[in-house]
Amino acid sequence: MESIVFELPPFNVFEKGDILKSTFDPFFDAVKDAYKTHISTCESLVEQSRGLSKDIVLASARARALLSFQVLEHQKLAYAFMQICGRLSKLHLYLEKANHSSTDLFGAALFDYPNLLDQIKDLRKPSLPCQSNASQISVVSTKLRDLKVPTDKDNSTDWIPSNESGIATKIKPCYEVLQYHITACEFEEEVRMRVRLVLCFVNAIRSFPDSTQKRSSTNDDSYLPYRDQQMADQDTTMKTITEDYELYMRLSRMIVEDTRQYFESLDARYPNDDDISALISEYKTVSEARETTSNTLKTTTETATAKLEEAKPKIMGNSMFLHGEKAFERESYEHATWLSGRRFFETEFGLVGMGCQGITNIQVKDKVVVLKNTEFPMVIRETEDKQYHTIVGYAIVRGFKYEEFEKLGRFQKPLRQAFYFR
Repeated sequence: MESIVFELPPFNVFEKGDILKSTFDPFFDAVKDAYKTHISTCESLVEQSRGLSKDIVLASARARALLSFQVLEHQKLAYAFMQICGRLSKLHLYLEKANHSSTDLFGAALFDYPNLLDQIKDLRKPSLPCQSNASQISVVSTKLRDLKVPTDKDNSTDWIPSNESGIATKIKPCYEVLQYHITACEFEEEVRMRVRLVLCFVNAIRSFPDSTQKRSSTNDDSYLPYRDQQMADQDTTMKTITEDYELYMRLSRMIVEDTRQYFESLDARYPNDDDISALISEYKTVSEARETTSNTLKTTTETATAKLEEAKPKIMGNSMFLHGEKAFERESYEHATWLSGRRFFETEFGLVGMGCQGITNIQVKDKVVVLKNTEFPMVIRETEDKQYHTIVGYAIVRGFKYEEFEKLGRFQKPLRQAFYFR
């Protein structure tokens, strides 16, 4: 499926990135805004805490502890939304991979949409352990549930080719890897949101307008501007991740510096007071939780920035950016010419192939055989007396390589048979 997707009129290999970006950004920006809201609340509460009396008395201690616990609650929520942003970035990278998920997903969106929809639309259970309490889960879930899905009512799907062969229906492809990436998160509502994101991307593929009518043509001799934009996007993402982490850690240091000495002094002044001891014990629990969260965030940030940095040489080394629109149009024309007049077929076991150039007389019930030391499989046909076969011609079977075929074990290959030709 994926080998012919970009020969269809609306696409070239760079426009898939535009489609994904237009789908992904609204989700990412909404989650990022939620993070900023809770960070802003944290800063406001820290300023309130700094304005409290420094007197070592129970009433003041309780007020300070209450603000500290509120700060931690919003800090945990900010951390949760930051982690969701990070996981969205990983999902984006997966969907963006050339000749892997993106092309496969394009083919599935066009030729296997009902099956794809059935396999992901009801996903609910996340695969990662949740680090939030019930109230935090409620806040996060409400926000994710309210995210608006971008839509484009002006697009149509009239250009999508019909799949009359029914190959996908018979084979029933399984999208386990895509399911894994969708559920790689902490919250049930996050899984639902990621399902909506992927389906939004799929529907954007299906509704992409006909390129000959609406696609703007580039006057550039190459697609280097796309490469430069990708590099700029990488730098922007790295800067955002680093700045968010530094802001989070600065708040953590402010909270620790403002409260640690105060509670130590309180403990020294009231060593045998049960209320004070309980308050200090709760504060220590809060501090330990904050420390654990900070360490986890540090690891996550370093890993994310390292992966983004590693991706840069691959972007710079991709020679596809050197080609211009005319080159892709020429290659598309040559590909279409090469496919013209071919007879396509499927086998009982779900393999897909086509006759070599000039082999157009392939029929139902023909057999596909592999002869020793042949580059291509051969299509043969049984004669009327059923004792002999005739040679129809050579064929190309998707994924077949003789060298790899020979490496298969005895029980992995089809049974050996003798055929007599006339």
